[in-house]
Amino acid sequence: MEKATRIIDPVCFGNNAARCPLVTSRSLWASPGPLFLEGKEYSVPMATIEGCLLASTNSGCKATYASGGATSILLKDGMTRTLVVRFGTVRSAANLKFFLNLYDWDGCW
Repeated sequence: MEKATRIIDPVCFGNNAARCPLVTSRSLWASPGPLFLEGKEYSVPMATIEGCLLASTNSGCKATYASGGATSILLKDGMTRTLVVRFGTVRSAANLKFFLNLYDWDGCW
C-alpha cells in the first residue's frame, strides 16, 4: 500500500457518491506505518489534514516497529470515561483488570 497522501474525488464514485457523505467533499487521507502488531504489519489509514497527527502517528509506528512490535490484549470492546492508570507492560494491566473482575462492584460507587 502506498504511503502517499491521496485526494478522493466524488466524480470517480458515480452514483454511489450520494450515499457516501465522506466522499461528497474532497477528503485527504494518508496511511502512516506500518504498525507492527502481534507479529504482523498493519496499515493505519487516517482521514485527516492534520499533518502533526500524521507525523506523530508515523513516528510511533516506526518506534514500535524498531522495538520489535507491540502486543495487544482486548479486555472489553467498548468506551469508558474514567481515570488512567499506567503500567510497565500490557500483561500487568491485564492482571489488574482480571483481579478487579473477581469482585461485584455494583452499588459501590
